[in-house]
Amino acid sequence: MLKLNQENRLIESSSTDSTLEHCLTRMGDGDKSALEEIYHHTRAAVYGYALSLVKNVHDAEDVLQECYLKLCSAAAAYRKQGKPMAFLLRIVRNLCYDRLRDRQRRGSDLCSGLAAMA
Repeated sequence: MLKLNQENRLIESSSTDSTLEHCLTRMGDGDKSALEEIYHHTRAAVYGYALSLVKNVHDAEDVLQECYLKLCSAAAAYRKQGKPMAFLLRIVRNLCYDRLRDRQRRGSDLCSGLAAMA
């Protein structure tokens, strides 16, 4: 049975970070094909994080899609700091919070509409 020790995990993480940084740089330079590679490496983490925040499968799927669309325009703003997942997950967090605020507004709009009808 193969076991990974802490050192191997750090090497693997460092390799993924450098791959993501390289892809973000390519996207910032206009290479849209880099998006596929970023998606491949990050989709599970992005979806899982979104689901943990919005607590709804459909909203998490929408955030997943919106995240990569937003990343296309935001990639040029990325500055290499060794934390490309933090950059991506900040986008996810902001999209989730926007969605939750919209959901809350719709809920209060619905309540005020029902109160007016009574």
